[in-house]
Amino acid sequence: MAKFSDSIKNILFKLKNIVFSSSITIKNDNPEIILNNTSDNGSDVAIKCDKEDLIIYEPEDSNKEWLRIKDDTGLYLSLKKLIINNGSDFNTEINENDITLNAGDDGGKAVFTKTNTSTDCGLENQDKDGNILSYIKLDDYMGYLGNNDNRLAISKTSYRFNKLHGSDTKIKADADLDTGWYTVATFGNHKGRGMARFMILDTKSSHHQVIDFQVTHMYGKDNANNITVFQQAYYDKQVITKIRIKEKDTYDGAVVQVKIDQDENDLTVHYIGHNPLEDGWKLKNFIPDDTDPGDVDNYDDMTEKVRVNMTNKQAGMFMGRDIFFREGKGISFMNDTDSGVNVTIHAEGESLFIREPEDSNKEWLKLKDDDDLYVFGKKVFRDIAHDLSEDGYQKLGGSGLIIQWAKETSTKDNEETFDFPISFPNKCLVVSTVQASANQKYPLPCTKHTKDDYTIDRVSDADNNEDFVMIAIGY
Repeated sequence: MAKFSDSIKNILFKLKNIVFSSSITIKNDNPEIILNNTSDNGSDVAIKCDKEDLIIYEPEDSNKEWLRIKDDTGLYLSLKKLIINNGSDFNTEINENDITLNAGDDGGKAVFTKTNTSTDCGLENQDKDGNILSYIKLDDYMGYLGNNDNRLAISKTSYRFNKLHGSDTKIKADADLDTGWYTVATFGNHKGRGMARFMILDTKSSHHQVIDFQVTHMYGKDNANNITVFQQAYYDKQVITKIRIKEKDTYDGAVVQVKIDQDENDLTVHYIGHNPLEDGWKLKNFIPDDTDPGDVDNYDDMTEKVRVNMTNKQAGMFMGRDIFFREGKGISFMNDTDSGVNVTIHAEGESLFIREPEDSNKEWLKLKDDDDLYVFGKKVFRDIAHDLSEDGYQKLGGSGLIIQWAKETSTKDNEETFDFPISFPNKCLVVSTVQASANQKYPLPCTKHTKDDYTIDRVSDADNNEDFVMIAIGY
């Protein structure tokens, strides 16, 4: 038998293009066929049976194994397990809607899902019990990526780079538009809420203006209209200086307009994205303000709700509304020059801080909610309260000093006691009294004082009533 096999090998080595009309059977404990490639850069291949395994490998290097099929285990590719037997059906389960690749009794499975009644499809990562660990799912409108706790949903209409609700994603205006306000986008009537991001370019020589901005409109609610300019730059001449949103009532829709201040221009408006509604914002070809752009109701009655003014300002960010930060956060100004100073402004608790961002102990200014003002950590002012009437007071910060004044009338000789407008919390330091009349003939000296009141003792020669004024200082 061995001699016969050797003879077969010699014949196969010498002959080319042999065609067999029937099967060849080689009987041996571990039968093997070696295919030798006689070209200089050709690869030799060996096919053999090793007990219950079928192996395809490099005949001169048995460790260089390309493929192995194990009779009761599975399929290996380059010594890596590719498909295994799950104990019943070999490696895969196929039904009307799903294709499942099993990883054995102790492993998980990958499931390709398809629902015949819709366009839904997906890929699920399951544990051995069939519980979904994570997934990718697609339907005719949304895509999802996630697990049982969280998921990311992406709408196919969120980003349209070919068409935007029936219009091109960019519109180039006629050259050299006149100065004035122009509509560049509309939000159709009865649509309620919408957000989108745009870019406007002026490619005129020496202009080269670029504006990247986002607009928001919510059901005709004034404060819900917003414009955020992410970047604004130009080379020499600034053509567009302002952006605004106009609207009227809840379901009338809205328009985005830009102000052109140079009558030499070459403008293009681009839609970038972030437009979640199927029939949301729509580009317009720079329609003058006195012309109804269509798609909205009651255009002639629309008024400006928010605007940003970028006149003579390069780069930076512009907001049509206030910026809100959560507690402990704020704005940092970072100076790129070698000797520049960095500054952070932020709120924390009931205080506003201006400080060095890299050193929280380097605090330049703090303003507390109760009107305390600190400079370099030292309290310099505090307007706690005041009363500027004829009988009034002023409370000062820092030392807590209080100044009080009053106009009183003395009605008798000897001692009289009068109350301060307010009591001093700690101590009265000094009291001064003087006659209020033009003929200041008789002194009205203060003989004693407490936190609550003071006593005068006018001379006995005074008759009738005597008006006087008082000033007291304490804390």
